[in-house]
Amino acid sequence: MMYRGYLFNLADHGLPFSMIQQVRREYPYYHQQDMIACRVECHPAWAYHGPSLYLAAKIMWNPALDVDATLDDYFSRFYGPAARPMRTHFEILESAIQKADYHTGNVFDMPHILTPKVMDKMKITLQQAENLAIDDSIYVRRVNMIRIGYDYGVANLAMMAAVKNFDSVLAKEQLDLITKEIGPKALAHEPPLISWRYGDVERGFINRFWQQTVEPDLNRTTNGNELVAKLPDEWFSCLIRLMAVKD
Repeated sequence: MMYRGYLFNLADHGLPFSMIQQVRREYPYYHQQDMIACRVECHPAWAYHGPSLYLAAKIMWNPALDVDATLDDYFSRFYGPAARPMRTHFEILESAIQKADYHTGNVFDMPHILTPKVMDKMKITLQQAENLAIDDSIYVRRVNMIRIGYDYGVANLAMMAAVKNFDSVLAKEQLDLITKEIGPKALAHEPPLISWRYGDVERGFINRFWQQTVEPDLNRTTNGNELVAKLPDEWFSCLIRLMAVKD
């Protein structure tokens, strides 16, 4: 028997997401159940997927791996003087995901997990890391990988909130920020900070889930057109189902 799974958040266009705790719990369990191999999908989204992918690669070969020591080694070697705040940054993200009331495995409930309070805490640790890494170009570049991924997440959360609040003008402003500024920077980075599957404006999830919603909404509610009625939050899940059917 072999495990077939995922090392990313399904139907997510690149919000901050980490699976360290899930990997450390589940992969040793698969070994205990006599699974002989793991076949998992992953994406080149190195802003936030790095620690999870590194740990998964190690623990697949050694289910008895000392995870804490491995993470200590990863963060200290990758972030140098900024290791402590960067590890705290990921711990805040992991804690929010682990303590969520629910998580359905897509992007639509992520605003309930990546709340303003969580994002503010992550912002503080990121700023601390930037201050500590200032004297070394290698670590500056590596911390900046997270900065771009974080800013991408902030813009996406703002866009999602605007869509839910029927503010088509703000939603389009944030979409433009994502697709014309932050997204291209993240995609062009070496290694890529978000996967093309997330941020490509023609083939990615940003197009499927948001571009095809935001731009028509703007056209329908501006240039003399008016929003007549706002449907209650419960209808948002119906929108998701309709999008899935259309796909």
